[in-house]
Amino acid sequence: AFIPYHWGRMLGHAHLATLYSAVIGLAVVLLIGSGEFERRIAAGAAHRRSFIAAFIVMMMVVAWSGVYYAAFTILLGAAALVWRLSMKASWRAIAVDALPLAGIVALAVLGLLPSIITRWMAPPLAALSERSSIESVTYAGAFATAILPMPLPKVPILDPYRDAVRAILSEAGDTENFQLTNFGTWITAACLIAMLIGLLLQARRPIPMRGPVGLGLVAYLSVVTVLLFMPWGLNLIFAEAVTGQIRAWNRLLPFLLLLFILGGAIATQRMTWLARERIAVPVALVILILIVVESILPFRTPTQRAIRAGAKSTAAGSAYAQQVNRAIPDPRPAVGV
Repeated sequence: AFIPYHWGRMLGHAHLATLYSAVIGLAVVLLIGSGEFERRIAAGAAHRRSFIAAFIVMMMVVAWSGVYYAAFTILLGAAALVWRLSMKASWRAIAVDALPLAGIVALAVLGLLPSIITRWMAPPLAALSERSSIESVTYAGAFATAILPMPLPKVPILDPYRDAVRAILSEAGDTENFQLTNFGTWITAACLIAMLIGLLLQARRPIPMRGPVGLGLVAYLSVVTVLLFMPWGLNLIFAEAVTGQIRAWNRLLPFLLLLFILGGAIATQRMTWLARERIAVPVALVILILIVVESILPFRTPTQRAIRAGAKSTAAGSAYAQQVNRAIPDPRPAVGV
């Protein structure tokens, strides 16, 4: 809810607005990287059964709700295994932690099986689905826009900042990476700053963090995500070595901004005074107001316009289909529309 990505994407690419698989995918990655998955598997039988059942549902959602978010989960999950290895986890623990990734890969292949069979049985269609590796550069993300908050509403006090951002990006043209949905927000920018300060303080005076997910793991995953997100990065190597089908690496933005938010949340654990009710409640209210002003109100008008246009197109398409069906006398399904 902290980012405008799902609001804007909903207008032109409805499926990208379904971010639940991105959130669940990142949860899977954090369970692996923190060692929590392996610990819960080793727990008592009653707790293990319920956890495994819930985790199977998570894997199915990630694998079958969007090939991009499934691929990103697998890549970041592999990075999480490297983190576990650096934390001196046993090879047995690494093998257990790799099971979710293997499951997501198997389920994703199963979901893509009809497409794979279609390409195999109709070679002319295969050429239509081929993608060049260089497209992973064209459709990569822009890190500058990801960390910059784009003030959407016309607030006079923000005019100088808005003009400065537009001046910087004026030469870029009207490309996808510089549309409003690819910017961060004031909340994600504040969380990124909090995470960087937290890393500095943790290096100077380490303190134990509450919960299994530490600031180091989130910062590490953020760096890996940036390397996959930016043009001419690991994405191009992946496209050349594995497949060019995953080309729109700018869709890693929800993962990146969520990592910023999680990093900020972990970093603020050092500030015990933030947990006081008289401070926490006003801060939460300010965040909610920012969400409404920055990520909801500006999209009301374009959303209503898109709904009206969509309803009109749907009605026209339905009327056309009925006319065609009436014009075709043969009632057989193979002939009817």
